[in-house]
Amino acid sequence: MAKQELTLKQRKFIKFWMETGNLTEACEKAGYKATTKKSFSEIGRQNLEKLGNRIIPALRAKGLDAFSFANDLHEGLKATYWCGKRELPDFGVRHKYLETQNKIEGFSAPEKKALMGENGGPVELKVIFDKKKGNGADGE
Repeated sequence: MAKQELTLKQRKFIKFWMETGNLTEACEKAGYKATTKKSFSEIGRQNLEKLGNRIIPALRAKGLDAFSFANDLHEGLKATYWCGKRELPDFGVRHKYLETQNKIEGFSAPEKKALMGENGGPVELKVIFDKKKGNGADGE
């Protein structure tokens, strides 16, 4: 299947990201619509994930990949949110940045596999207590 052409906005995003090394700024300058810096950052992270395999060759040609990835990963890993008067870590955003970085670098989580019993039915577990060893259900 042939690769789809990048949209004008995506090309601008890549250009500005390569210039600034900052996802948030690149999204703002490329013309993405968002109301907060956090929203721009999230759009940038999604673009990076979606376009990563197309961005990397261009970045490597300019020698920017290591710096840009490290800079944006560092920015994302410091994500916080305000809860009343306290600033708290935003673990959801931080996790997304780690997932994105891993996808771009070619790492992926192991595939989840369902555990099934005989003929695709439920798994039957049998617990056997040894009363002689003192681990019986009656607390002996």
